[in-house]
Amino acid sequence: MEKTWYNRLLMSYFPILFITVSIIIFVSVSMISEFSIKETEKANRIFAKYVIDFIETSLKSVERVILEEAGNSDVLYEFFEPKNGSDAGMLHYETSKELHKIMDDNPMIQSIYLYRARDQLVLTTNSIQKLDGFEDKPFVEQALSKPSNTGWSEVRMYSDLSLQSKEKVISMSKKALLPFGNQGIIVVNVRVDSLLRIVDEMINGDITLNFESA
Repeated sequence: MEKTWYNRLLMSYFPILFITVSIIIFVSVSMISEFSIKETEKANRIFAKYVIDFIETSLKSVERVILEEAGNSDVLYEFFEPKNGSDAGMLHYETSKELHKIMDDNPMIQSIYLYRARDQLVLTTNSIQKLDGFEDKPFVEQALSKPSNTGWSEVRMYSDLSLQSKEKVISMSKKALLPFGNQGIIVVNVRVDSLLRIVDEMINGDITLNFESA
C-alpha cells in the first residue's frame, strides 16, 4: 500500500520534473548557441577588417611605387618635359619600357598610361595617340578636373587595347610632375580580379565571412 502511494506521488511529480529539465536544457542550448553566434560574428568582423586592411596596404604600396617613379625617374620626367632636339620616337620607346618595368614588378597593375598636357598626347604601354581619340578620355578629363588626387576610383571597365576585352579595374590618377602637377597625369589601373584573388587566398574553409551580420 505504501509503495503504491509512493509510486503515485512520484508519478505525479514526474511531468513537472520532466518540464523543468527540458526548460533547463533548452535555455542552456540557447545560451550556448547565442554565444557561439556572437563569437562567430566577432571573428568574422575581425577577419573582414584584416582583409580590408591588407587590400588597402597593397593599394598604398602601388601608389607609393608610382609616386617614387614619378619623382625619381628621369625617363618619366623627360616625357613630360622633353628636351629640345630630343628624339621623340626613342623617348616614347624608353618611357613605354619604363611603364612595362613598373607593371612587371607589380602584378596587380593591369595597365599604366601617361597624359601629357602640353600636346594632349596619351602614351600607353602599347600605343601613342591624341586625347581626342583615346577611349578613356572621359576618365582623363575627370582626373584633370579634380583639384587634387582623391584616391582610387569605383570599379569600372577598361582595356589598354581597342580589340581586347575590357575587364574590371579600379584606377588611380596622379598629377605630374611633382610638386605642382601641371604637366599631365599618370593613370594606374589595378585588376579587380587580382584583389579578389588575394581575398580568396586569405579565406580558408574554416572561416566564412558574413558581412551582413558584421
